[in-house]
Amino acid sequence: MLKHKTLIFKVLLAIVILLYIINQSRSGGDFRIYLGAAELLSESKSCYNVWIPTKGNDACGYSYSPFFATILIPLTYINEPLPQIFWLILNLFFLYKIWRIIKKYTLELSLSKKKLWLFGFFVILFNIRFVLHNYEMSQMTIFLVFICLEAFDLANDKKNWKSGFILALGAIIKILPIAVIPYFIYRKKFIAAITSIVFFICFLFLPAIFFGWEFNMKLLS
Repeated sequence: MLKHKTLIFKVLLAIVILLYIINQSRSGGDFRIYLGAAELLSESKSCYNVWIPTKGNDACGYSYSPFFATILIPLTYINEPLPQIFWLILNLFFLYKIWRIIKKYTLELSLSKKKLWLFGFFVILFNIRFVLHNYEMSQMTIFLVFICLEAFDLANDKKNWKSGFILALGAIIKILPIAVIPYFIYRKKFIAAITSIVFFICFLFLPAIFFGWEFNMKLLS
């Protein structure tokens, strides 16, 4: 009986979360700007210094990398709001991974089960508004937190190449994760730090394969 009740609760929770995601996907948000930039690139137009509509009369400029807009081009062929729904569902995976990493290092502190539950409660309590705001605006913050923690965890597990790749991927989208590189140097994780820089430089110039060297340099400038 208890298992059936747990299953019913999980199904209802999944339905509520899905309905919430569908509702938030219709609000436009920042992800619409990213897709707008990708649409411009797909037409060989610059995605910078252009007002991209988000919802109604609202518009904003794109300020991320050419690489990010390039990898989003396939999503521009899918009718809205499916790309936004896909992105918000993907954020659930990032939140799950963030929690797993936090839990992994919390368990190393040898906390009692009661203290672990208490810790989890406060983590959720103090971050719920931040998470909901990220969903309301379809932003990248959850993804960036995941990138930093995942890179840190991979480096600790001596998976330096994977750590460098994922950190560079986050930094090329939005520069914030690059702050982890000085930490790698401080902790003498030099391979992870160097790999991050190498992959970052590669990602900078990768769009030139599709758009040509001159156009990519124009976008970067």
